[in-house]
Amino acid sequence: MYENLVITQDINENRCPFCESQNLEHNNRKWETLFIICPVCGRYVINTFDLKKLESVKDKIAGILYHSKRSDTRIIGDKTFYDENKNDFARPRFIPLDSVEDLYPSKFSAKIEYMLLDIARKSEFFGNTIEYPYETFCSAFFIHRFNVDGTKLDFLKINPQIHKIISYLGGKNVDYATIGKSINDEFPIHAELNSNGWQRIEELEIADKNNKNIFIAMSFDEEAKMTREALKLGITNAGYHPILIDEVTHNHQIVPEMFKKIRDSKFLVIDISIPNTGAYYEAGYAYGLGKEVIFCCKKESFDSQEKNMRPHFDVSQKQMIVWKDEDELTKKLTQWIKSLFE
Repeated sequence: MYENLVITQDINENRCPFCESQNLEHNNRKWETLFIICPVCGRYVINTFDLKKLESVKDKIAGILYHSKRSDTRIIGDKTFYDENKNDFARPRFIPLDSVEDLYPSKFSAKIEYMLLDIARKSEFFGNTIEYPYETFCSAFFIHRFNVDGTKLDFLKINPQIHKIISYLGGKNVDYATIGKSINDEFPIHAELNSNGWQRIEELEIADKNNKNIFIAMSFDEEAKMTREALKLGITNAGYHPILIDEVTHNHQIVPEMFKKIRDSKFLVIDISIPNTGAYYEAGYAYGLGKEVIFCCKKESFDSQEKNMRPHFDVSQKQMIVWKDEDELTKKLTQWIKSLFE
């Protein structure tokens, strides 16, 4: 696995292409493909040709990478690039080039929620003060740092944003946290949630717990009609609401609407009994959002010796609901959902 191979070399003064943090580790896995471990953005793979395309959205990519950072690897690129690299990593998550705007929280209220949740995740106890170095704070708090050509903004344009965020979160209107620089106005920034902040965290957690929407990714072929109904029934019996994009009434383009439904769902169920690249794409997007994905596959397909029928290597190794008939699928799915979320 390439995850164990790290060869440090000079690339843009050894700075992360998105947040510009130093002390990263990276290697050229293969021609024009970089595997990067950044202290702020985490682990990700990208084609160097795509770096130029993303210069105008460096701030957004940095925010997305920071808030989706876990121990696993993100693959940034188109579906072809994802397919070429996914088998090299354990449970990689997919960040499609054409969905940056969809993944990035555009609303101010959503950004505030991400900020508070990040402080809460880092806090070991009530009253714990968190330190944010400069690059970390800018990514975590969605500070605009770069021009459309990827060059750095003047600090006189960055600093007012930082002070505005500090003033807002600690201001009397919301009063969620105590945030500020050191006495000499230098980094790191210190942040501590107060009682109002922790109460807001509880409200967000309750809202997530009460989310009953589950997105279904699967083939829409006629032969999958009974599977569709079995999945819907299994989800309904567990007390949740199934969402299928072809059953949603809307006046928007299909892909942005699909992304919105996945974002608004608690998790995703995918059935891969009938090979469908779109369903894999939707599952990868859900992984990129950090959502739970439940895989289902008919035993006949799971055991098939035909390469174009059995599940892809990267998902066949995962825990999966393997079902013999639709009644078993419904029953197993209901039990699985209840065991995960009750």
